[in-house]
Amino acid sequence: MMETLEWATLLVCCAALLLRVPDAVRGRNRTVFGILLLGTLCSVLAVSELYDAIDRALGGWLLTSLVLRYLVFAAVLLVGLRVTQGLGAATAHQLIAGGTGRWGLAAWPLR
Repeated sequence: MMETLEWATLLVCCAALLLRVPDAVRGRNRTVFGILLLGTLCSVLAVSELYDAIDRALGGWLLTSLVLRYLVFAAVLLVGLRVTQGLGAATAHQLIAGGTGRWGLAAWPLR
């Protein structure tokens, strides 16, 4: 059951990404395209067989897990930026994209 869900999620993400390519080429909503690209990459790493193959290719040191964590973090960051922009929340957008957000991003791996 889980394998079916993993592959279905990957297929949905790929379909959504492919539907957004024409707009990204025209320069519209590139942030949405980036979010979908990161989501698709996360979905690729969520499939057990693909995860194991990529992890073996990277040396078997569970480096793939680290890559997956950073991809998820980047996707959440882009979603946060897009939502604050869409809602017109300039203060929240500045907190995420400005100096405070950069310091938080720099300090995040230190936890």
